[in-house]
Amino acid sequence: MSKIALMFPGQGAQSVGMGKDLYDKYLKAREIIDLAGDELKNIIFKGTEETLKLTEYAQPAIFAISMAAFEVFKESYDLSNDEVVSAGHSLGEYSALCAAGFFSFKDGLAMVTARGKFIQKASAKTPGTMAAIMGMKKSDVENLCKRASDAGVCEAVNFNSPGQIVIAGTVLAVNKAVEFAAAAGAAKTVILNVSGPFHSSIMSPASDDMSKELEKYSFNTPSFGVYTNCDAS
Repeated sequence: MSKIALMFPGQGAQSVGMGKDLYDKYLKAREIIDLAGDELKNIIFKGTEETLKLTEYAQPAIFAISMAAFEVFKESYDLSNDEVVSAGHSLGEYSALCAAGFFSFKDGLAMVTARGKFIQKASAKTPGTMAAIMGMKKSDVENLCKRASDAGVCEAVNFNSPGQIVIAGTVLAVNKAVEFAAAAGAAKTVILNVSGPFHSSIMSPASDDMSKELEKYSFNTPSFGVYTNCDAS
């Protein structure tokens, strides 16, 4: 028995034209992407990077392409005899749960579409950004966020690994924190390709809206384990 880990990306992984090769070559991918609707399909395949970057489009787009790729993978690889687990980064957790059968693609698409709109609304009210900081300790990143907070909201929000921490907040404050990190000897800093300060306290209204949205759906027992973002269990 093999051990298989299925990993799904979050927002920031989008690019115009993604999944077009799968759409052209595989019927199953075509069926999944067509279910996402012509408007979203055209944005994915023919739109601009700026449009696709918008959360209300990026989230359902990444989810649709992720699930199309998973369906193609399932057709070519029998998972029934393997020990399978899945995980996803942020938005990708919806893909991981959908792959495990926790909810249908149709419901998942509706969830992430609503999620994208809620987040876009919160981002429009308080514009912001995110940045990855590599090569600094958690306590040091938290301290530089505190120093930058005189310019606005700046918080350490994603602890991806001991050597990579993502911060989020208002644009001025995050840029200031990035400058502090570079001066403090960070191995690398990267402003992320996102349209808002995700996972920060600025997203609280979106979180409240999403909690109400999720009450509309029913959920199944997953067919394999899904590692969560909150505690990696």
